[in-house]
Amino acid sequence: MRLKIFFLILFVILYSCSSNPTDPGKEINCKIIFISDRDSDGLINIEMGTKGDVYSMLIDGSNITRLTNNNRYNAWPLYSSDGEYIVFRSAEDWLLSNIHIINADGSNEIDLGSGDYPKFSHDNSKILYQSGGVIGLMNMDGSDKVLLTDWADSIYSSIGQDYPVQFSSDDSTILFQSRIDNNTDIYTMSIDGTNIQRLTSDAGYDGNCSFSNDDSKILFSSYRSGVSQIYIMDSDGKNKIQLTTTEAYNDNAGFSQDVNKIVFISNRDGTPEIYLMNSDGSNQIRLSYTNSIKDNVLFSPDGNYILYSAKEKNNLNENKYNIYSINIKSGETVNITNDEGNNFVSSFSPILE
Repeated sequence: MRLKIFFLILFVILYSCSSNPTDPGKEINCKIIFISDRDSDGLINIEMGTKGDVYSMLIDGSNITRLTNNNRYNAWPLYSSDGEYIVFRSAEDWLLSNIHIINADGSNEIDLGSGDYPKFSHDNSKILYQSGGVIGLMNMDGSDKVLLTDWADSIYSSIGQDYPVQFSSDDSTILFQSRIDNNTDIYTMSIDGTNIQRLTSDAGYDGNCSFSNDDSKILFSSYRSGVSQIYIMDSDGKNKIQLTTTEAYNDNAGFSQDVNKIVFISNRDGTPEIYLMNSDGSNQIRLSYTNSIKDNVLFSPDGNYILYSAKEKNNLNENKYNIYSINIKSGETVNITNDEGNNFVSSFSPILE
């Protein structure tokens, strides 16, 4: 009888482990949205970048699907938290930038009006955006637009430029950056634009910031020491801690979903490479070994993969970016867009059922 109970318990444990969606040996079911010029006319605008459309694919690079076909400079696509919608910037040129929204399958594209850098609220009811150098908020259908900051009176303003970053998890607080007197710092404000709090004030750029999932911490990059280093602080700006101290730059940092790990790019070994560290700055390890310019690094929702965009240094004249994945457990790096045009990673969908 005891032997039967033992095997029953063993079966339950093994089954539970094998069905765990965050098991590093099990591929997660989610999609990636990205920008690609593979089907465009190849035009490049010095301010807007490469003309390209929004695409989706699975994490292994399969099932690539074109979601837009509007012959514009599209950028910054993001999924809603329920995975049903995608918001993005769509522009004819640098003076005509509008925010568009589509269903996740690419249908029902709607122009919500002028703006840039759109971000969904977590409850998917609001969209945060920049317009004319200030931050605005609107409903998901484009109604009830309000401006939350008024520090810049135009895109040419020397007074300041505000950049929306992120909603807190309960959508009550907005994290943003503002450049005043040529110095960028990090701020928070309430969702109605009140209670603006300046969190950094050191000389030099402070930015590339993000909330942890529990809103307790803010990760950011700073040039206060003369070269970009990665810092962490409490969400009220207190207890700033420098996590990297190398002579070369460290930047483009992001939290894992469980906030235990941080991925970032560093030039400490002579080439820009992907690194991983614990959230307290310990155990900094190198994950990539490729001679390429890297950007847009982010964790998969299960924390088992890292995605980034890269251009090989040996082929700079080709102006070709691809999207790569790193399996954190095995260390395997895979080019998942296979040299089809320029490809710029943007965001993951939620894990799909």
